Amino acid sequence: MTVRPGTLAARIMGAGPSTERYFCSYGLDEEYLPTLEAHGLVVSGVDDHGAVRLAERGDHPFFLGSLFQPELASSATWVHPIIRAFVAAVRGDEGGYEAGRSSVGGRASAAMTSPQRQRT
Repeated sequence: MTVRPGTLAARIMGAGPSTERYFCSYGLDEEYLPTLEAHGLVVSGVDDHGAVRLAERGDHPFFLGSLFQPELASSATWVHPIIRAFVAAVRGDEGGYEAGRSSVGGRASAAMTSPQRQRT
C-alpha cells in the first residue's frame, strides 16, 4: 500500500510504501469515488492496483478509515501508529499524531514510542 503525502494518514504513518495485513473482500466501488471526493472524502492510501485502502475527511478531527486492520500488527511491545493516533485524538492531543511520535501515556508508553516498524 502507498500512503499519499499531505494526508492525515501520512502524518500518522509517514508517506510512501507500507505493508499492512488485511483480510477483506470488500472495497470502494470506483463508480462512487468522484461523488465521494466531491463531498470531502480524501483517498489517502492505495494498493499496487490503485484500489482505495485508506480514506479520510479533512474537515473532521479524526475521520480515517482503512481496509486493513491495524490491531493485527499491534502487540504488547508495539502499537500501530493509527491506534496510537486515535488514542491521542480521543485525548484531544492532535500533536500526538505525528509519525513515529507518541504522546499517549500509561503503561504502554515506552512501547508506543519505540521506533516505527520497517516498511517494505
